[in-house]
Amino acid sequence: MEEKIVAEGSKKPKRARIKALDIVIILLIITSLVGVYFRYSLLDTLNGRKNMKEYAVHFEIKDIKYTTADFFSIGDKFYFYEEGVFLGELLGVSDTSKNALSTPNATKYVVPDDSSDIKSISYPDKTRIDATGRLKCIGKYSEANVFLLDGKRPISPNDTIKIRTEYVTVTIRITEITSIDDNNIS
Repeated sequence: MEEKIVAEGSKKPKRARIKALDIVIILLIITSLVGVYFRYSLLDTLNGRKNMKEYAVHFEIKDIKYTTADFFSIGDKFYFYEEGVFLGELLGVSDTSKNALSTPNATKYVVPDDSSDIKSISYPDKTRIDATGRLKCIGKYSEANVFLLDGKRPISPNDTIKIRTEYVTVTIRITEITSIDDNNIS
């Protein structure tokens, strides 16, 4: 028998080969990175949630029973009556106020038959009231200068919306939409 003598250092080193399992692991890592990117940037752009801000949507409720105002508290969540979609959260009347609504006595405007002058009639205390308040909403203005609630649903001053809270259902009229701050929500 002949023995082959191999000199030290003349052995060929084994080459590292990429196997099928290595390729699968690399593809899974790349796929997960693409998924994270898609979730946090591209999806928000496609859904219209990019560059959203907090806005105060000012509203009024006309001619309600004076006891109805007791059912509104700061922090109440407002929903669209029909769809049940979240509209916003009730803020105080002002930034420093602890009152959820401002509630003057309700006023009716009447045009008498014999005159073109409009007369106003105020209800007595503890009967009917008008209420005003503010909602904190998330949204943005489109290129056409239309406010889009949650980046999707257009609302604007003078829109009347039937809403519901946990305790009450009323119709509000939007009077104004103002920016709360300049911080992006996206």
